[in-house]
Amino acid sequence: MVEEKDKINLDDIEIEEGVDLESEEVELKLEDKPLGWYYFIPILIIIAFLPLITFAKEVSLYEIEALHWKGGSKGLDFFSYYKYIVFSVCAFVSVFILIILKFKRRIKLKETKYYIPLAVYIVFVLASYLLSDYFLISYRGFIEQFQGIWVMIGYGFMIFALYNYVENEKQVKLILGAFVFSATLVGALGISQYFGFDFFKTNIGRLLILPGSLHYMAENLKFTFSNYTIYATMYNTNFVGSFAALLVPLGVFAYLYSKRLIYKFLSFFFALLMLFVWIGCNSRAGYLGLTFGIVLSAILYRKKIKENLRKILILLVAFVIMVAHMNTVSDGRVLNQFSRLNPFAEGDRLEEIQETKVRFEDVRFEGNTVSVVTNDESVRVELSEDRELLFYNLAGERLKVDVDEEGSISFEDDRYEDFGAKLETDRNRFLIDAYGKSMAIYFTDQGFMMAGSSGVIKKTEYPPKLDIFDGRERFASSRGYIWSRSIPMLKDTILIGHGPDTYALEFPQHDYVGKLNSFKSHRMIVDKPHNMYLQIGINTGLISLMALLALYLMYFVESIKLYINRDLSTFMEYIGVGVFVGVMSYLAAGIFNDQIISVAPLFYTMVGFGLAVNRMLKKEEA
Repeated sequence: MVEEKDKINLDDIEIEEGVDLESEEVELKLEDKPLGWYYFIPILIIIAFLPLITFAKEVSLYEIEALHWKGGSKGLDFFSYYKYIVFSVCAFVSVFILIILKFKRRIKLKETKYYIPLAVYIVFVLASYLLSDYFLISYRGFIEQFQGIWVMIGYGFMIFALYNYVENEKQVKLILGAFVFSATLVGALGISQYFGFDFFKTNIGRLLILPGSLHYMAENLKFTFSNYTIYATMYNTNFVGSFAALLVPLGVFAYLYSKRLIYKFLSFFFALLMLFVWIGCNSRAGYLGLTFGIVLSAILYRKKIKENLRKILILLVAFVIMVAHMNTVSDGRVLNQFSRLNPFAEGDRLEEIQETKVRFEDVRFEGNTVSVVTNDESVRVELSEDRELLFYNLAGERLKVDVDEEGSISFEDDRYEDFGAKLETDRNRFLIDAYGKSMAIYFTDQGFMMAGSSGVIKKTEYPPKLDIFDGRERFASSRGYIWSRSIPMLKDTILIGHGPDTYALEFPQHDYVGKLNSFKSHRMIVDKPHNMYLQIGINTGLISLMALLALYLMYFVESIKLYINRDLSTFMEYIGVGVFVGVMSYLAAGIFNDQIISVAPLFYTMVGFGLAVNRMLKKEEA
């Protein structure tokens, strides 16, 4: 029974002038109506097609860029330039559409704490760009990288867009289908590359990835990758490793969920295909990343292992057979790569290098004198007043030399059999060889100088370094050296970085001594730190890096709480776990791999996708 005081008198309600109750009701209904698939077109292009883009672009180098590259005023890019263009356009269009939909009250922006670290990241990326000394590079990105301001902000936009667009299971399946589409084509190409039938090496393949103006290059186009390795459309095998680490968990958990026979069959072969790509890329970073993902999967799926043991064993047996075949046809390459993951074996390898390899301690320039100092024998070269090259040991004793008809210089003392020199007066320089390393020393008005990357002539740089890597420069394919010089660079990027994609311009490229101990040549260009966290911290600053790490940590904690004790049963739960494990595997691989335009858009899309799935599951719980 309703009391008199609880009754509502409609005549007492004041309705604001100009408000159309019927139109308000229509707008509310529009907000509740799911978005059609066509609103997802920019996102679907990024996921389904962007990883596949491979087309040559002749890029004119900026002056500062040319000084830190391989020489010349132009570069030919196949794997990154057009990906950067397509991604930038689609990322900004997707957010623009979202804003229009918001103003039209067609969609509600979701409220979330994730906007805070995302906004901090974008603000400091923008600040790093606006205050950069390399404005043009920060705008477009460095050659073969192309991760300038548009791409770096676009990464943040993709998380924001996916989180707000995806609202129901139908849309989840749409996004999932796009991932499966691109990954399947990458896998098919990967199979052809692994077994020596690389499509890009065929006549039609070469013509397809070259514009008409460059078709004359088709016959002479060379690929550095041999059989039994997969580089797909991603520039480098390491990035294929990150790609596989991201996609394998999604395929495996889709297979574990599948109920109908057709879906079991399709998801089984997709998971196996992604595992093939993972093994075939020969990326130890990818191996380590997914290994972490496997451990995380076992923890989250522990309640269901017994129930789905038959499915797991079928996939495991198929995987073992596949790996055995791959190892056989590649003459043991697969098992050899896995054996190199052993930290003790890596330690023994580094110890052997220290014992057997000569270490360069200095390449010291003093006027018209250069001293090549090693832990074995050393040579000092002087230019006399009558323009004659004189050779001494460090004690100042003159070394006798022989000169042949071609001007090649050898030493009479057997202790210097690993040294040699050659005078090239027509090029105003002389060459000196020491323990298999060749150095070009030029005569200049400022005395001797040495040619480094891109032929730039300078004296030796002595940058800050981490001494812990001395003698361990070749750790993890010379990452020890790169990290030892990159980590000290962070002290200058605490607030803001040097600018998006400017790492190569700030790295001490003329650290001749470090490079001689780490690479085949001191002219090697270090354009990436081989660690996505160092890459972000140096390019856009530690605060932008901390903001991203905070977002990943928040996602990790939320996902662990959501799935750790969950009795997985629904499609959304399995996809949520697969996405979460994939993201964490990619982040683990990122310790040894860089962020690159061929794969990073998929990662940031996956992060937003995972956050959206988590939001939907939490809403169901509530």
